[in-house]
Amino acid sequence: IGTEKAGGAEENFLQVTPDSTRVYVDEESTGGFAVGKIGAVSGLQNFMYLRKENYFIGHNSGKLTTGLYNLFLGYESGFSNTTGESNTFLGHRTGYSNDVGVNNVFIGKEAGYSNTGSDYNTFIGYQAGYNAHASSYNTAVGYQAGFSVTNWQGGAFLGWEAGKFTTGRQNVFLGATAGRAFTTGDDNVCIGGGAGGSNDSPFVEATGDKNIFIGYQTGYKSGPAAHNVIVGHQTAFGGTYITGSNNVYLGEGAGNQSGSASDNVFIGFNAGLNETASDRLYIANSDTDFPLIYGDFELSRLAFNGSVGINRKAYSNVSLAISPNDLNYGIYVDAGSTTYAAYFNGDAYATGTWNSSDKRWKKNISTLNSSLDKIIKLRGVTFDWNIERYPDKGFDNSIQIGVIAQEVEKVLPELVKTDTDGYKAVAYDKLTAVLIEAVKEQQKQIEELKEKNNTLSAQVSEIDALKAEMNELKAMVKEIAGVTKESKSESAK
Repeated sequence: IGTEKAGGAEENFLQVTPDSTRVYVDEESTGGFAVGKIGAVSGLQNFMYLRKENYFIGHNSGKLTTGLYNLFLGYESGFSNTTGESNTFLGHRTGYSNDVGVNNVFIGKEAGYSNTGSDYNTFIGYQAGYNAHASSYNTAVGYQAGFSVTNWQGGAFLGWEAGKFTTGRQNVFLGATAGRAFTTGDDNVCIGGGAGGSNDSPFVEATGDKNIFIGYQTGYKSGPAAHNVIVGHQTAFGGTYITGSNNVYLGEGAGNQSGSASDNVFIGFNAGLNETASDRLYIANSDTDFPLIYGDFELSRLAFNGSVGINRKAYSNVSLAISPNDLNYGIYVDAGSTTYAAYFNGDAYATGTWNSSDKRWKKNISTLNSSLDKIIKLRGVTFDWNIERYPDKGFDNSIQIGVIAQEVEKVLPELVKTDTDGYKAVAYDKLTAVLIEAVKEQQKQIEELKEKNNTLSAQVSEIDALKAEMNELKAMVKEIAGVTKESKSESAK
């Protein structure tokens, strides 16, 4: 079947041979090849319509199309398409309502069915992107994946009902029912079956932004939560719906009861499992209330429930072991604006201590005066700590030896410090300087007494010598007196 060209040559439109059937069209014509039937009332119904600009295969596929470079395959696929171009729709009623959208790829029954005003999308699977509207640059793969995307840009859904109800933007939901709970939230990432995908009754919408949920049913009960990073099998799965924000949970079961808590960091298997407060840090491998590392961000507190080693191995019988290596100091503590730089509840053991004392660091140096008099005014006492009244101080219950701060303050106020609660402390080490000068003053007194004693000793020696001389004189006098008496007796005879 054909026609005759100018010059007498024939041009075939339909050519049937033993091995093929060929249909030819005029390349300068706007016509094409169609297979259809005559309508029951009037007109034709196309089953297949092929042109060089568009290929439509399926009953009423591309029926209204004036746009170019489309491929529609399936019953009523691209049915409403008018000026839409460069689209590929494969499946029963796929892209049915697409009108002006361009560069879309819809594969699967009713994929992109209600799509209007949306460009550059890829929807693969039964009813994937079913209600897409004014959404572009999205990818949805799986049964009802991205089912309700509206005003949505740059999202990716992979898995059965992944992101089924979302109308948010720039979301990534990978896994069966992943992100199913999200409706209006933007910039969320859910990876794993059921991650951020609650389907409980009553259904609670997840409306938060910028969440990352990775793992099977992780963040399953997500509500209006935002800025959370939750990773692990069923992490933050139990308890109430997640309404808190700015949390980081890493590990299976971590933060499962956190609910409305915010600003938490839980790391490890079941870390912070039963914690419901905010601003907490847990690093553990169980649901213990005493994790290896615990913190309170609000109060700026950090607790280590174990031994710690810095620049060296931790010891089982030492809470904190520090090696300075090539540094000058192993530990440095600055009191800042507080009363004390450190507080030790109990005895401290050391093999050596040093205090800064270089003369180059000092000025206005003067020797202490009247130190002995000041020491004499102090008293050393024995005492017991008042444990009953101050049980939180950890006082020792043995007999103590020391001084009384209030008494020392009257004599040496420089050695007494008062904290913000009014309690006083004594710098016992600085008493050494006072004792040094007191000993020197006492030694001076001793030397003076020695000198006086030596003088007195010399005087005593002189007295003893005089006494000896006197005794000698007495003896001589007595002897002379005896001789005289004898002479008188003889004269009397």
